[in-house]
Amino acid sequence: MGDLLDWALSLARGKKSWRNSKPQSWSQDTERFFAALTAFDRYLASDAALHARVEKLFQGAVADALTHVGQIAMLRRLAGARVRGENYYLAKIEAGRTGPVQLAPVSEFDSGIIMSKPGWDRSSSFLVSHALVGSVML
Repeated sequence: MGDLLDWALSLARGKKSWRNSKPQSWSQDTERFFAALTAFDRYLASDAALHARVEKLFQGAVADALTHVGQIAMLRRLAGARVRGENYYLAKIEAGRTGPVQLAPVSEFDSGIIMSKPGWDRSSSFLVSHALVGSVML
């Protein structure tokens, strides 16, 4: 995903550059991912000229990166190491918070039930979670 984010930044800058990086250690690639994400985020938030349509950036590199996240989540689930789902509509997302330190989840899914939404009864939680998650949790 580091390559995708580097590519997205190069498109935004008008330089269209792709490179196939060799995998490094987990910690090195994690650092690279967050550095690339932060650089892309800062460029988008800056006053610098955008040399690609934002729609193209998101339908290309960003959508591709999100697809890979879904693939990783699916593989983890198949390996018995499921990642708990989160309702990102309710999440506390802050512009510019692109590093490894993130806010705690507001509303996670566990076995089809929203776990931390006070005031919801289990039946409405179950329906909402299944509408959002669909077949991913099956």
